[in-house]
Amino acid sequence: CLEVLCAALRWPLTQALDPPQAAIARLLGRVAEQRELQRIVLCDWSSNRGNGYFGFELLRQHLARRLPGLEIQLTDEADYPAAWLTPAEGRRTLVYRGFMYQDMTDHGAFFRRLWDSGATVINTFETELRMHKGWFARLCDPRNHHLLSAAELDAVARYVPHTVAVGRDNLDGLLRDKAGLVFKLGLSSGGEGVLMGADHSVDRLRAAIEAKGVEHWCAQRAITCDGLNLPYTAEFEFTPHNLVLGLYLIDGQASGLTVAASSRTKLVNIH
Repeated sequence: CLEVLCAALRWPLTQALDPPQAAIARLLGRVAEQRELQRIVLCDWSSNRGNGYFGFELLRQHLARRLPGLEIQLTDEADYPAAWLTPAEGRRTLVYRGFMYQDMTDHGAFFRRLWDSGATVINTFETELRMHKGWFARLCDPRNHHLLSAAELDAVARYVPHTVAVGRDNLDGLLRDKAGLVFKLGLSSGGEGVLMGADHSVDRLRAAIEAKGVEHWCAQRAITCDGLNLPYTAEFEFTPHNLVLGLYLIDGQASGLTVAASSRTKLVNIH
């Protein structure tokens, strides 16, 4: 979006920046060349049509400019041509998944057909494992430290707030110390399953944790952040905001940050 804005304003701010689309194009182009693939398919899910989320048309245009020798298509599971799911066509197809795990309304049937066709899917669902918040507790657990290098241990100590897995043996103690903790459901996103200990009673926290299963939660030291004053109102009055910074990291190439901010809650999901 910043690149498009700067191009329209003839503002050279982004000339020295590498947008995420460029990193995606390099990745897809390299994989297509290595595997001798002829078609790149950006595949979304039909329920995302018109729901307010960003689409992939800008990325399709970017890929078409960057990779002129390849067929570039944009579709979703409902309109995905059956011919592309045959082994002959699947073997020449590179798929960039644009839908989330929770978007799938068919229990994974389409994705299984896509995989069985022999298509190369550049981004499968390893992220469902990597995004599990239980990793923080495992990184902080001294019993696992023999698996980590000195540099990795230093990174954990510097950048990972101390985190423990919640269990029956420590739940009562963690609830007593709730004011300095944030409780996180292991597999969750969008702020769901994240409870600031200071904002809830012991009974409320216990009920929420019990409802999802004690063993599915972790407790992490809450980090105090001053946030940032941003002009929020129509009069450009500055208001304190809590921030979340998301790093674009594609194929080892960092492409800057997406900034989410909220003046109302510490659970920030508003871009």
